[in-house]
Amino acid sequence: MARLEWEGLPLTVRRAVSAHTGTVSGAHSPPAGRGSDLATTLHTATGLLFCKGIRVDEPTTWTHRAEAALNPHLPDVVPRLLWTVEVAGWLLLGFEHIAGRHADLGPDSPDLPMVADAVTVLQRENRAAREVSLRRFADRLTTIAPWTRLRDDPPLDLPTWQRERLDEFVDAQAAAARATDGESVIHADLHPLNILVADKARVVDWAWASRAARWVDLELLGIRLVVAGHTPAAARAWLTEKFSAPVDPGIRWAFAITMCGLWEYRSRSAPAGHWPFLVAAARAWARHHDPSARSTVDG
Repeated sequence: MARLEWEGLPLTVRRAVSAHTGTVSGAHSPPAGRGSDLATTLHTATGLLFCKGIRVDEPTTWTHRAEAALNPHLPDVVPRLLWTVEVAGWLLLGFEHIAGRHADLGPDSPDLPMVADAVTVLQRENRAAREVSLRRFADRLTTIAPWTRLRDDPPLDLPTWQRERLDEFVDAQAAAARATDGESVIHADLHPLNILVADKARVVDWAWASRAARWVDLELLGIRLVVAGHTPAAARAWLTEKFSAPVDPGIRWAFAITMCGLWEYRSRSAPAGHWPFLVAAARAWARHHDPSARSTVDG
């Protein structure tokens, strides 16, 4: 979605925010991220804070409402929500400002131990506020059903190793959806832009938080490690060393190929951007976990 700058907000909205913050003397928006209509750091009478917002008629407004409801129940590696404002067709969330940079997930990065510490906190058995309504990750997989869509209308550039096994992958995505269901709260979007590091790592942007099995975040993080330059084997070794999350190898395979299908499908209906890197990483991650252990890939 197209980003709006602070000064472009209706005066009524800015005044409602100022009632919480005091005078806003400046604002600057990060270049990355497109999940909100507004995302900006505000310079206020009480210091810096981060504000993001969305028009209430947007179809994804529910993500901001869910994040606002969940935030008070999340651990201290997550920035605290300070206030919400809903006025003049806008919903805005104000968070404590976190100084830091986006995490480097590359091999031998000094950020990796801090990332592991933060994810360990998130991995502790947490059912964070059962009364908070969150979408189920399993339902997302079932609704999107990427391999069903790809089987029904196979793209011409779909790699041969995928084209030859579409029925198998459709069955795998169903198994993955069943296996991911659970009551823990997962972030569901752990990547460098959502992990800020300074003296420690903090995990931001919980718009896609979901109910699921705890291990789902780790498997998603594995793909991001491959994007950052790890081999799939090295990424798996790091996850195994840092976290205790026993998962049946068959389920790992089913989930890996399902996420591969998701990125294959989405990459064909979205601007180029980062998609080629995600697709390549997801393919490599899936092939690494493939019990048939094929040795060649044509795409």
